Amino acid sequence: MYFPAAGVPESELGLRERKRLATERTIERAALDLAQEHGYEGVTVEMICESAMVSPRTFFNYFGSKEGVFLGHTPPRPTPEMIDWFVNERPSTTLLDLVELFRRMMSTRNRTDPAAMRERRALIHSTPDLAVREFARMAEAETELTALLQRRRDAVGTEGSDVFPDEPRVVVLLAFAIMHPAMHRWLEDPDGAPQEELIADSLQMIRRIIDEPTHS
Repeated sequence: MYFPAAGVPESELGLRERKRLATERTIERAALDLAQEHGYEGVTVEMICESAMVSPRTFFNYFGSKEGVFLGHTPPRPTPEMIDWFVNERPSTTLLDLVELFRRMMSTRNRTDPAAMRERRALIHSTPDLAVREFARMAEAETELTALLQRRRDAVGTEGSDVFPDEPRVVVLLAFAIMHPAMHRWLEDPDGAPQEELIADSLQMIRRIIDEPTHS
C-alpha cells in the first residue's frame, strides 16, 4: 500500500508525490461512490478501476485489495525514535505519554480526507465483513501498544506489576477513549484545528481532570 511522505504539507510535495496522492484519492473516491450506489458486496475491483480510469495493477499497488480501499490505511505505527522516547525517556505518566505518542504518530499522517473518512466509517459500520476486518486491525494495534507499555514497565520495574497484570491493556483502552472526542471534533470541523492540536487539547483536559481535587 502506498503511503504519502509523512509530515510534509501537501503544497510542498514534489510533482511525483502530488500525482500519487491525486491517484490515490481518485481511486478512493470512485470506490466510495460505487459503494453508495451498489453496496459493498456489489462493487468489484474491475468496477473501481473503470470508474477511476486506472489499471488493476495500479489499484493493487495503492491498496492491495478491495477491502483495503474501503478500510483505508492501516493505523500509523510509532517510529523507532518515538518508541525510544516512550520507553526510555518517560517524561510524564504512562497514560499521558501514550496519548502524546498518539499525537506524534498522527502528525505523520496529515493528509487524510475527512469526507472520505466519514463515508468509510459509515460503510464499515453497516457492512459486517468490513466491521470484522476493522475490529481485527484495531485489536492488532491494541496488542502492539500493550506490548509497548509492557516494555516500558519492564524498563523501570513498575511496582505492583504482578498485582495488576492487566494495567498495560487498560491504559491503552483509556488512551483510545481520550482520543475519541478529538477525532470526532476533527471529523465535524476538518477545516478547524489539525488532528494533533485537538489531541494536545485532550491531553490538557486529562491533566486538568487528573489534577482536579476530589471532594468528599
